[in-house]
Amino acid sequence: MMSFNFLDIQISDVVIKKVRKYKLENQFKKVIWYIRDGKLKTVRFKLRQPKSKWIYYFRINKQYRAWGKVKGKVLYVFDIDDHS
Repeated sequence: MMSFNFLDIQISDVVIKKVRKYKLENQFKKVIWYIRDGKLKTVRFKLRQPKSKWIYYFRINKQYRAWGKVKGKVLYVFDIDDHS
């Protein structure tokens, strides 16, 4: 399993709007806390296909996944996807 130790997590305005729209505020906060705490396995933090694009995703709940890019020690979360 990969090992990341993020110094910062940047969340785009698009993600903030979708979190509010889908009423995921509490679940998203909990997932971000897990990531900051290094518990990536808990949120199923994985590299998406094709791996050459270096886009990671992680689970918010059974239905929604968030997408992000890692640059240095910063995770940039840029979208939320309906996984159903």
